[in-house]
Amino acid sequence: METQSWVERVKKAVEYRKDALQFLARARGRFPETSPDHAGPVTRLWLLADQMDPLFCRLLDELNRELLGGTARVETTRGVSLRQPEGMPELDARLAELLPPAPSREAPTPVYECTWSLMWGDKAVSITLALPVADRGYEVQVSAQRSHLVERVAGRRSEEDVPRLTEEVQEALVHAFAAEANVDTLLEELQKYARQRRRPKGGALGPPTPEVVTSQQPSPVDQPPQRQPRGRKRTGPGETESLPSP
Repeated sequence: METQSWVERVKKAVEYRKDALQFLARARGRFPETSPDHAGPVTRLWLLADQMDPLFCRLLDELNRELLGGTARVETTRGVSLRQPEGMPELDARLAELLPPAPSREAPTPVYECTWSLMWGDKAVSITLALPVADRGYEVQVSAQRSHLVERVAGRRSEEDVPRLTEEVQEALVHAFAAEANVDTLLEELQKYARQRRRPKGGALGPPTPEVVTSQQPSPVDQPPQRQPRGRKRTGPGETESLPSP
């Protein structure tokens, strides 16, 4: 890395760390688990986001230009979410030592995120870069908003892996965009499928209704019909009607 670019990165890190402290102060109003000590991971995330921004924006811009006629928009956001310990079990044993203040093993863990979204109408596909607290590896996920598709492209990677992400993100976007573009058709087909499953006997997809076959010949083990108790008469299968006592 050249000296000039290295110094520029230091300048940007100083600015981002100040912004990160302000961001964390706002986030604590909704996520008490966030801490000023998380400014370091947040700064690393934002620096990494700058490195990935040209790649992610280019991929989303290509989808917009080639498939949506340039009518969509690309938005970037910064945020934080909480992850339950079972979401990343490899960190559970270390949380008490590495997270200030030390949480219990059952406590959710803050995950800081940067997201690039291609939005058109009520649909969207997104690329999310996430950095769990106390873990230097990052994660990349591709998701589709209405079709609820989420594909984990990369997890626990280092910054040196960035150039190898292009093909993996492209492949994930293929499936996410296809799912989101056809989500209305999917919902219509699911409604048809649900109606067919509820269709009575003879439906194309519903399970066959079992038929009860009775024999016309008395069985040797058949017992003679029992007399009805006095005071009640049978009116139909499984039904009785009370009669007044004589």
